This record gives sequence, C-alpha cells and structure tokens, in this order.
Amino acid sequence: MSKLVDATEKVFKKYAGRRVLNALDVACRTRGSTIEPARRGYNVIGVDVHREIVSIAKEKAGEPGIKVRFVVADARGNSAESFSQTLLILLWRLERSSRLDSWRD
Repeated sequence: MSKLVDATEKVFKKYAGRRVLNALDVACRTRGSTIEPARRGYNVIGVDVHREIVSIAKEKAGEPGIKVRFVVADARGNSAESFSQTLLILLWRLERSSRLDSWRD
C-alpha cells in the first residue's frame, strides 16, 4: 500500500501546484489505503457504502496517532464530504491500472 501512496504523492507533487493536505478514500474497504496517508500526516476520510466494512476499517485504524474519519455513504451521490486540495484515492481503479507503473517515472 505504501508504494501506491508514494506514487500518488509523486503525481500530486508534480501536478497539483500546491501541497495536498487531505485524502478522501472512496470505497475504502478495510485496506490500509486509508491508514497509510494518515500515517503521513494527511487529513483522511474513508467512505464506504457498507456499514460492516466501515466498522472493520475503524478497528484497523485504531492504532495510536492514526486519525481517520470514516463515513458510511454512497459516494456516487452527494453524501461524501467535499474538500479543497484533496488527494482522491480511487484504489479500486488504480489497483487494476497498468498505468500506475508509468506514474513512478
């Protein structure tokens, strides 16, 4: 997971034009995709439509110093909180993308 966050940070450092402070992990599931950015100091919100998944993700994020807000919401609608300067992590797409390797260049 840290390699994916490394690659994503690299893209935003190159193209964002400003420091990215927030991370919104859509369809966060229970992976570390929400926790790793929090470890790096991002303000993180994990969104998933399944209440049980969010409950498990909260347990996994319970280590000291990790502050993540989890929301049960359908991100296809307007219920996900909006951010300015947001790093949007769509892992369900990136994990399957062959283009991820090209981001590392």
